[in-house]
Amino acid sequence: MLKPHRIVLASLAAIVIVIAFTLPSLATTPARHVAAKPIAPLVASTGWTTYHHDNSRNGYDPNAPAFNGGPFSQWTKAVDQAVYAEPLAFNGTVYVATMGDSVYAFDGTTGNQVWARTGATSVGTADTAGYCSFNPGHIGIMSTPVIDLAAGILYAVGLTTAPALEYRMYALHISDGSDVTGFPVDLTPTGLSVSLQNQRAALALSNGHVYVAFGGWLGDCGAYHPFVVSVPVAGGAIDHVFQPQTAGQTGAGIWGPSGIAIDGSGNLYITTGNGTGSYGATTFPCTNTSWDHGDGVIKLTSTLTQADFWAPDNSTQSWCDLHRTDTDIGSLGPDLLPGNEIFQTGKSGYGWLVNSAALGGFDGQQTQVLACGGRVFGGTAYYNGRIYLPCDGVGLVALSVDTTAHTITTPADWVQAVNPGPPIAAMGLIWTRDQGGNNLYGFDPATGAQRVKTALGGGSNHFGSLAEDGGWIFVEHGANITGFNFNIPPCSNTTSAHWVANCSYQQYSLTGNNGSTWVDTDATTYR
Repeated sequence: MLKPHRIVLASLAAIVIVIAFTLPSLATTPARHVAAKPIAPLVASTGWTTYHHDNSRNGYDPNAPAFNGGPFSQWTKAVDQAVYAEPLAFNGTVYVATMGDSVYAFDGTTGNQVWARTGATSVGTADTAGYCSFNPGHIGIMSTPVIDLAAGILYAVGLTTAPALEYRMYALHISDGSDVTGFPVDLTPTGLSVSLQNQRAALALSNGHVYVAFGGWLGDCGAYHPFVVSVPVAGGAIDHVFQPQTAGQTGAGIWGPSGIAIDGSGNLYITTGNGTGSYGATTFPCTNTSWDHGDGVIKLTSTLTQADFWAPDNSTQSWCDLHRTDTDIGSLGPDLLPGNEIFQTGKSGYGWLVNSAALGGFDGQQTQVLACGGRVFGGTAYYNGRIYLPCDGVGLVALSVDTTAHTITTPADWVQAVNPGPPIAAMGLIWTRDQGGNNLYGFDPATGAQRVKTALGGGSNHFGSLAEDGGWIFVEHGANITGFNFNIPPCSNTTSAHWVANCSYQQYSLTGNNGSTWVDTDATTYR
């Protein structure tokens, strides 16, 4: 939540008049010089505290201000290593986790560092080894953390090499970055091999627990499995584990960056990737009795017991054929839409609507369409009856969805060929950045008309996404974080003796005509 500055011009003018007439020794005439120092105001909001704003994973902030042009200002800060996690924001601060096992907090309006756990104070010791086909140089915190607003705690999971090679959950007070009692927690249940399992999926918070999902490394090496674990918000140790595969079954990892979705009743929804072990027939009709829990959406209870599932199983799209061709749906997690609908897509470019109240088992979807003709990674956005897909080789694709009739309309309402990363919806626009991290875009949600294009500087990873809070867009690219101000334009400077300005909120200084100056040095007075 980014706080507003609340000093109005009328009040400031009154202060100027009082000073001018009560301190005559400092101003021999009524004339005075007033210098206004602009600060971009920020509106109140509920924050961006988990991947794509909330547990639905639909990437929409209903509390964002209306779009009024911009960006009016921006800042960029470097961090120690690449950023794969989506930035988070709350109460005027932006939080960034890196592959160096570091966590930074920056002021949302200025980019000034509030605190950092980096270098000697990093939460862990990042691994410089490579695994399977993945070797970025440093592997630390890859997944998006989550913030518990009520407790003021940020939870993150990182790979560390000390005191042993393991995944650990860290908990930090968002006020100062200090450790929370009860953490870190070792996240290595029986059967989970760190060298074979990757933790890319965003963390999820619900039911008094933090949930963590695991998949395989790039290249699908070795016998990895679809693990989900839970840790109480107070820490201590893992208390529940989900791993459904039996002997001979491998793969089916939960690797999509958007991670676990959670409904209002506390039920969890995960999407799995392709199986790599024994699963019977490799083309339709599949051997459903040998299903390895791959290429499906699985519903779990709060204690990680399987409650329901869905998997495609028809001559056009079947789970076993998706296994064989490595066109799995595990490239992103489920998106929870209104009316108990789940939208799922994946590498095949097909899209499905599934009823969250009754997933339907094999081939139980409500609809199946060719959504975009390319691979979809990371996450989607949903806004005002449309789903927005980052479709490789095609562009940002907008599809109309009727959650009452359970239909997806094709062809697309519009396509923008910008090689997009996972989009979000805020301020009445659909936002994305290209996969190279070169530009930030904002598009009209109904027509696709480009409203914003602004340079970033490059260096982004394939799955990186954005965050929004209080009319600011925060973008990770490479080992950098950039904040763009799309809120009310900042105030312009004025030297008028009669306080002429076109903005309501300002930090200011007053100068008497004999050279004496009063300067407000505590900007927090006006927040």
